[in-house]
Amino acid sequence: LYAMGDRPDDMDMLAEQPVPIAVIAGVEDRIVDLESSRGMRDALPDGHYFELAAGHMPMMEAPVETADAIRAALGLLG
Repeated sequence: LYAMGDRPDDMDMLAEQPVPIAVIAGVEDRIVDLESSRGMRDALPDGHYFELAAGHMPMMEAPVETADAIRAALGLLG
């Protein structure tokens, strides 16, 4: 945890990624606030952003909604 807290901010590298990126944020997350998640969204030139009714672990707290977000990001939903 200390190493994660002490690492430098790499937000600028998001725009340089050659692959699509999806950010799935939990609106009740007490570790990564929505402002930070929305900052990631804003840094993505062609990304996908989802806010789910969940905390820090949406894949466990809202698995169906997380799967739907992933499918939407992959273009599998209408």
